[in-house]
Amino acid sequence: MAARRSSALPAHRRDPVPNFTVSDLVQLEHGRIVATPWTVGQDVPLRVNDELIAWSEFEVVNNQLAVRLTELA
Repeated sequence: MAARRSSALPAHRRDPVPNFTVSDLVQLEHGRIVATPWTVGQDVPLRVNDELIAWSEFEVVNNQLAVRLTELA
């Protein structure tokens, strides 16, 4: 069973990619690298209108980028 995240607010906020939108994600070109402060295997926050809705991880499925939701906020 996965550990639940604390609901306490962190002392600092790390945006995976500031101002990066779903449209930006869809328009990524093959071979493009997007730098983030998150390491491989670390869950990435998924925000909509600056509100945390879920934690996610990036995967490659059938040679395409996918986002797997690991926990709903």
